[in-house]
This record gives sequence, C-alpha cells and structure tokens, in this order.
Amino acid sequence: MKICFISNYMNHHQLALCKEVIKYVGINNFCFICEEEITLERIKLGYKELFDESFCIKGYLEKEKSKDIILKADIIINTACLGSKFIKEANKKKKIVFWYYERLYKDYNLLKTIAKFFREIYRLYFIYNKNTYFLCASSYGYSDIEKFHNKTFNNHCFKWGYFPNVFSNTKRIRDSKISFLFVGRLIDWKHPLQIIDIGLYLVKKGIDFRIDIVGTGEESEKLNDLINNYNLNNSIHLIGSLPFNKVSEYYLKDDFFLFLSDRREGWGAVLNESMSYGCIPIANNEAGSTNFLVENKENGFVYSSKKELLKAIDSCIEIKNSEKFIEMSDKAKRTIDNLWNYKVAANRFCKICESLLENKELPIYVDGPMTKEQKNKYSKTYYKEKI
Repeated sequence: MKICFISNYMNHHQLALCKEVIKYVGINNFCFICEEEITLERIKLGYKELFDESFCIKGYLEKEKSKDIILKADIIINTACLGSKFIKEANKKKKIVFWYYERLYKDYNLLKTIAKFFREIYRLYFIYNKNTYFLCASSYGYSDIEKFHNKTFNNHCFKWGYFPNVFSNTKRIRDSKISFLFVGRLIDWKHPLQIIDIGLYLVKKGIDFRIDIVGTGEESEKLNDLINNYNLNNSIHLIGSLPFNKVSEYYLKDDFFLFLSDRREGWGAVLNESMSYGCIPIANNEAGSTNFLVENKENGFVYSSKKELLKAIDSCIEIKNSEKFIEMSDKAKRTIDNLWNYKVAANRFCKICESLLENKELPIYVDGPMTKEQKNKYSKTYYKEKI
C-alpha cells in the first residue's frame, strides 16, 4: 500500500503522524510532498523546514517527480492545496483520495466565503468522485460537507485533527494559588484581550490568581497597556515567545488552559498540547478542536458566550483544591494519551485504507480519530462578543 501525503509544507504537527504511518507501510511506501516554501512568518513562530527527512520532497521544485509519485500512489491525502491539479488525473485511475479539511467556511469575510464556496462547487463536479473521502480536522467540518447535498460524501467523512508529538510522563507541579495559561499568537480572533475581563472578574471575587500569557502579536501592546491601567501586573504576566520545551514548563505548572479562539481557529493544536500535560481546558465551542477533545465538566469546560466563560471560571475556583481537579486533569491527559494522538490516528487510518483497497467492511470506531462522522450535533452559536 503506497501512501502520498500532499501539503503546503511539513511541520511539527504532521511529522510524528507521518513517521507512525511509515512504521505501518514501510519507508519506501510513503512520501510527503511539500507544495510551498515555508514562509518567514511561520519560521518566526518556530516552524522549520524538515527536508532532512528522506520521505519529504519539494513539490514546488520537483513537479514532474511529484506528479509521478501521486499517480503511482494507492492512497492520496490532500490538504486542498496545489496538488489538486493532479487529483483529477489520479481519479481516472480510481485512486482513493482523502481531503484533509479543517472548516471550509470559517471566515467572517464574505468574499473569502464566496470564493471557497465556488471552489468547492468546481471540485464537486470536476474532482470529487465516489472514491473521495474527507478527514474532518474540525468538529464543524462535517456540516460543511453536508452543504454539498451529496449522500455519498456524507457517508465518507471521518473525524480527524492535528496530532503533535506531546506525550508527557512528567508529574504536574501543584500550587495552592489558582493559575491560568494562554498560549498562542496575540491576535484578534484568538481573543487575548478577554484575559483582562477574566482578571478583573477574579479581582472582584477576591481571588489570589496568576495568568501566564505565552506568545506575541499585534494585540501585545494593547494587552500590556490594559494590564498596567488596571494594575494587574502582579497577577497577569506577558511572557513573550518561547520554544516548546519552555512552554511545556507552563503547561505543567498552570492549572487551567484558556482556549479563547473563535470560529477562525480551524483546529488549535495548543489544545492537544495543554491537555496532554493535564492542564484543564476552558475552551470556546467555536474552535475546531473543542468539541472533539473536550467533554464539558468531565475533562474540561466548554463555553459559547461571555456569561458561560465566567461561569467556567467560577467552576475552576470551586474545584481548584479538590479531588475533582485531579480527576479532570487526569481525564484531560488520558484523552490525548489514549485516544487523540498520532499513534491511534495513524493505525486506524492505515487499517481503513487497507479495507478500502481490499473492498472489505470498514473497521468501526466509536470515538476518536477515524470515527465516522454523523449529523452535526454541535452548537451553532457564534461567540462574537468583544471586550
């Protein structure tokens, strides 16, 4: 079984998954085609080109070699990038193609949404066929596929995601003071300014707390000004950018993870990362990964409005020094360690591919990666409140 994975570029969220697939199919039966040179912005965020891996090739420089690999593959994974121009030809050879999607219509920008809609109409009629399957790396991906009004496609959707290498056996650091962590770019749709509302709410309740903010971005200056204006310097700390080995120290010592992104967060791998360290998430239900990874009040908290966010903060205060905190922290960690990780994802994916190639009945999974997606059950409330 030969597998070809086409994406913009290799990153650390995909590398572990690729290596695990190789364990299943063999190094000579897997290739990763990078379609773009990695951008300077991504390099500043800690990404790096990984062409030292023997299974990676620069598709943007070796187009004929890429085409040959794609047409010889049995299984193609395509992340909706330039490789699609070869998919139409691959379909004529009855290749099985998995489209790796986050959320198609996640933008508030109407022009972008219209452009994506017409792109998918084109693919519907000229590229997609009965051998097309969808890896939905968002809990809202299935509802976007439903808009095609194609019952075959509805039955070809699988839960998926991003799977960073984040297994951790390090024990958490316990502290009596309640603490929160935010990790990510400080940009509008990740809503870092909501941290000020949380801080003021905790001050009003007379709670001794700490909030660590790891990351930089266009909201940094405004956030710093608000911290100073409200005299929150002793409680809210702007850490700046850190390498992952340093970020992990905060995942281990802070109690709760603030995942505040709106619908423009296709997935959000920081949620995987935080939970793998037992940091209990407080997650916006609009973000792509929230409804796959977080079960409200079991392994974290899910909210859809500012009122619900502050209620979740109240719950955090209530459980901080109780057995419930330890129980939820352990459940958050087990969610990643036992289910939502690259090992489970790669194994299940390869087994389903084998079954498809051999025309056998597909394995049935009840939860986690490669579970057949059903009618979208998630709230369609869009959290648009601003500070």
